[in-house]
Amino acid sequence: MKRRIGRTFLLTCVVAAVAVTAFVSVASANYFGSVEITCTSATYNYSTFPSGTQTVHETVWMDGVLLAEKVVDFTGPAGTDTISFAVPNGLSSDVSGTPVVLSV
Repeated sequence: MKRRIGRTFLLTCVVAAVAVTAFVSVASANYFGSVEITCTSATYNYSTFPSGTQTVHETVWMDGVLLAEKVVDFTGPAGTDTISFAVPNGLSSDVSGTPVVLSV
């Protein structure tokens, strides 16, 4: 059982490291966000936002389970934030992170 969990965790880390994914759900195509995901954290990078305070809702999901969630304010036009998480035993597929703009 330990070996299976170890392989599952390793596979998850490899998939997450290889699949650096960018998801942005915003009202305008002019805003850009990307996320770099590792086995224990997700770093969100934002650019081309308007000047001033921006609020985004960051989430990290794995196998339909919410691993981490955070609302972050940054001063535009660019910003960066890192959110940490732990992968529970038994989860085995892709990790995805999604920044969602709450206000512009």
